[in-house]
Amino acid sequence: KISYIAEHVVGTGSFGVVYQ
Repeated sequence: KISYIAEHVVGTGSFGVVYQ
């Protein structure tokens, strides 16, 4: 769930992957 939010914030999804 945190990764999903991070992806929305960054936009690229790179940060989302790191959080994942």
